[in-house]
Amino acid sequence: MLPLGDPVRNLVGKWTGSSTLSTTTAARPPRRRYATPTTRGTQSNGCSASGHKPIPLWTRQGIQASRNGANVNSDPLEEFRQADRPKVHRKHPHEWPANLELGEHHANITTAPEPLTEGVPADAGPGEDDIARIFAAWGLDPEQWEIEGGTIVANVWPMVIAQGEVRLFRQWRGRLRKRQTRADVGKVLHGVRQMRPRKRRGPATGGTRVVAVADPQMGKAGSEGSVAVAQRWLDAIQRTLDDEVRARKLGYGTDTLLIALMGDLIESCSSTHDSQLFELDLHLTDQIKVVHECIWQTVKALAPEWGTVHVAAVPGNHGEVRSRKGGGIATSPSDNFDTAIPDMVRRSILELNPEPFRHVEWWMPRGEELTVVLPLERTVGLAHGHQFSGGGDPLRKATKWWADHLVNDGDSELAGVDVMLVGHWHHFRVQRSGTRTLILCPSLENDEGSRWFRNRTGANCPPGLLTFVLDANHPWGVRHLEVH
Repeated sequence: MLPLGDPVRNLVGKWTGSSTLSTTTAARPPRRRYATPTTRGTQSNGCSASGHKPIPLWTRQGIQASRNGANVNSDPLEEFRQADRPKVHRKHPHEWPANLELGEHHANITTAPEPLTEGVPADAGPGEDDIARIFAAWGLDPEQWEIEGGTIVANVWPMVIAQGEVRLFRQWRGRLRKRQTRADVGKVLHGVRQMRPRKRRGPATGGTRVVAVADPQMGKAGSEGSVAVAQRWLDAIQRTLDDEVRARKLGYGTDTLLIALMGDLIESCSSTHDSQLFELDLHLTDQIKVVHECIWQTVKALAPEWGTVHVAAVPGNHGEVRSRKGGGIATSPSDNFDTAIPDMVRRSILELNPEPFRHVEWWMPRGEELTVVLPLERTVGLAHGHQFSGGGDPLRKATKWWADHLVNDGDSELAGVDVMLVGHWHHFRVQRSGTRTLILCPSLENDEGSRWFRNRTGANCPPGLLTFVLDANHPWGVRHLEVH
């Protein structure tokens, strides 16, 4: 008997002059289907010594004769085919091939057929026990994967199994998705509300302190999650207060504050790519709640320390209200969470406790504009940066966009801007050209720096919140730039 584990195409029978058959490995199969053995007692006409013609092995009699030790024509390949071996499952015409297509965030699965339990509806979906068995069979972790609702399809067909008995067999086909990790929004909000800024006052000598909150993308899980991003935001606000206290002690404190909300305040759920849903730890409504609370805590902590306060916000791409189908902007560029949430905070303050914040002025883009311009010691412009076009370095994109406005639209407010603040690009850069200063703000997003920026450029920039002082007498127009 030939070993069942050897591939048929690699086995060649070789007659050894006895009743046994040895096997060797050959590079190619034999040319003839079977060979006539030439043994002692065999005549040249192909008949045995008894005068009977040898029985071909491939007949039923030949197989039985071979087992009884008779002299037969022997073909090792045919003998292997006739040997006893496990029965192979024959696919029913209606059966789907069992399969698993595993992706990063989704998987398509077709289960193996199983007999349908009596009393169970044929079109019933898989129960918990069925799901556990299917996941175990395919090596899927139920803590990481779940069935996507509305995608399960059942396939049922009858089959005769034994003695005329007919049984129903069933299998499922469906789509799986990675489970989404969720942050506890209660814990996030609790941490934000625990902030107790230290009340310190000192003499102010003039100038405007700018606090640029750029790209926190609240709700993005990343390597830290929303809790860490919110904590970094509020820690930076406290350090800004400490900076101002030290500056006033040294005689160069400021009397005006600008809180610049540079866009991409939330991660959103459908603003960029299809897999964005699997990178979230907060639902959209929870993202809005947390950012609303962070802005309120920022204004509440900083506003009492300055005589004049400006809060300005510009729309970013993550804040765009998009239609899920096609991913386009649903209404208009001004329909944006990055300006809607600050406006909610403004309305809440005016309705609930306006008196302590009457010196706070709020700035939003007019109409369908995407920028804000504030006339302070130096004229300051805010733009998120997603509207820049062309190739090359982000700083070059920003410079070209700003220059195009100066050349093509001389009446634009941007033509008179001295200091331009830009978000979106997730890294800190400063460029001085002539009498104008361009600043790219770092993002608050991630402790390892922006993965998006690293994948795009190969570079990395630690996260943080940028603060600096506008100074009309400084040649750059700004001083004391610091990233918290």
